[in-house]
Amino acid sequence: MKWCLFGEVVERAKVVSGQSVKAGKRPIVGSPPQKFLMNAECLTQDKKQEMQVILFAKREDEDIQITRTATSTTTLPRDDSEIKIMTEVSTRGERYENRDAEEMIESFFPRELERFFFIDGEALEEYTAMMAQSSVGGLKDEIRSILRLPALTRGVEDISSIKRDIGGQISRQKKAGRAASGAKKLALEKRKELREAQSKITQLNTRIRKVDETLERITDKLQENSELRVHIERSKSLQIRIEEKKKFLQRTHEDMVEEAKEAWKVVLWKKSETTYNDTHNQLESITNSNSQVKILTKQLNKRKQEMSDFSGICLECNQPLPDLEKHKEKLLQEIANIQNEISDLQGTSNLDQGQLRDKESRLRQFRPQSGSKKRIINQNKRWLEEKEHLENMTEELSGLNERLKDSNVEEATEMISRKGELDQKRRDLTNKHRDAESEAKALELEISKLERDGKGTTIDRFSVSFEDILGKLIVTIEDTIKLYTEQAREEVEKASTDVFMEVTNAPQTFSGIKLDKDFRASIRLRKGGVATSPSSGMESMMTISIIDGLRQVSGLKAPIFFDTPGRSLDEEHKNLMLEYFWRDHGQQFFIFAHSGEFKLDETIDKYGDRIGRAWTLTWPEDHDFCPSCKSTNRVRLKTNSEWKCLDCNHEFDTSEPHTIITQLEL
Repeated sequence: MKWCLFGEVVERAKVVSGQSVKAGKRPIVGSPPQKFLMNAECLTQDKKQEMQVILFAKREDEDIQITRTATSTTTLPRDDSEIKIMTEVSTRGERYENRDAEEMIESFFPRELERFFFIDGEALEEYTAMMAQSSVGGLKDEIRSILRLPALTRGVEDISSIKRDIGGQISRQKKAGRAASGAKKLALEKRKELREAQSKITQLNTRIRKVDETLERITDKLQENSELRVHIERSKSLQIRIEEKKKFLQRTHEDMVEEAKEAWKVVLWKKSETTYNDTHNQLESITNSNSQVKILTKQLNKRKQEMSDFSGICLECNQPLPDLEKHKEKLLQEIANIQNEISDLQGTSNLDQGQLRDKESRLRQFRPQSGSKKRIINQNKRWLEEKEHLENMTEELSGLNERLKDSNVEEATEMISRKGELDQKRRDLTNKHRDAESEAKALELEISKLERDGKGTTIDRFSVSFEDILGKLIVTIEDTIKLYTEQAREEVEKASTDVFMEVTNAPQTFSGIKLDKDFRASIRLRKGGVATSPSSGMESMMTISIIDGLRQVSGLKAPIFFDTPGRSLDEEHKNLMLEYFWRDHGQQFFIFAHSGEFKLDETIDKYGDRIGRAWTLTWPEDHDFCPSCKSTNRVRLKTNSEWKCLDCNHEFDTSEPHTIITQLEL
């Protein structure tokens, strides 16, 4: 019912260090040993599953049907993220779904009042602990719930949120005003930086123009003797390349020397490679033979065991074997064959493996690295090619130097060098010019934005006034909550006292319930003061009285559901409680009791005229009648738990996990 109404089932609260602590919500699906709501056997089936609860109710002349359905979106769902929930409410010919349905249920049965109408008898200790608290989570919060004050509290939170938003807006406006003043000042500073950047651009343009003029003169002179310039540049290039080539040849020669140190292995390996391969293959053969011997030994032992256990019965089908002697001879022949195979293999593996491994290891030392021979040949070929190339370049350089010996090489070389320096200088100046222009452009954009920001903003006076009104409204609502809470405390105290004096077995000792200013509950004594160490039964009656007092003050007319009320009460208090709740209070009172909690026959005899309907819920193993027609005329089938009804022919299994519901006659 809780899941149908509220879409969740919260585990029982627990008492930790004298404080009531709420447990978590029970999931719809999960994995054992976790407790979950959907049938565990269904969750083992590889298909989508559905769970549904339908609640029928009547309020005055209004018929109400509430349906909540949980459907898995996948096969074998792992958690509630793979579950889709559907809620429906039907009333007065109208049908509501999901959000509209939840709002309709809330109007019937507010969620915050749930614990005053669904009472867990096994958790009365937790209720009592909660009522002893003076902080958050105690009776004060429950009283606020019955007054529907959480809605006002949420209203205060919403108004506070609006107030914070408006305050933030005002703060931003003030900040914007301060920022505008700062933007104007910063814009002036940036304009100064812009002028400096523009001046730098002008200076760079002048320097680039002078470099260009010098380059033009040098280029003209070099152009007059272009052939000389080409020869000089070629000579310089050859000199650099010759030096690089010499270094390369030196490194290659060193590598060749290192490779030559291993060259003897290439020659020696030609003679020893065959011996090495033969030794290696012998070792592998011995290893394989040993493995095969192990396998055959297991087979031999198995056949010997079969021979030892031989009884003339087939080990596979347990049937007598025909022709026993032939079978025995066959088994003996198999043993002989396996023994011969083992002897042959052992003859192969009798070689000294240690000597062979030592021989293989010594021969492996002569094996050269892969590709050593090819690498040595290639290195030598490359060295000869590069040496020839070096000789050619040296010869070309010598020829160039011969042609240049009568020319003014020094002057031409100086001009070429100067031109190279000027080319680099122009590139550097050009880069600086580009950076300066980028900086100037960025400054112009920044100045434009700062000038826009510097126009400023004004503070909204209405917002300031509205913020003040909201602050006063919050104070008013909070004062109202305090006032209503205190009035409700007095009302709950009186209503709880009225209930307690009807359900207590000691009215001469106690005078009622006390709720102090901190909303802690206790039992008043007629002689004055409060009970310091009441019995657990008396504490339970106090708790039940306060819960019903809260229910009365709430004004909500809804059924009361009491689960296992007799677990914590003695016989006298159970009767007093039933006398009270089964009186005509104008609302339904449901009791869910375990076997033995009440004396069923006595309870029905005594209160039958006040009970509307009663049912028993039993497991199949708890009864000996047909679940279909309730007949005891039955016959056993294949197993001890399988039966067939002789009156209606219904077959049933008392071991199947299902509940049988039987309505009692009142």
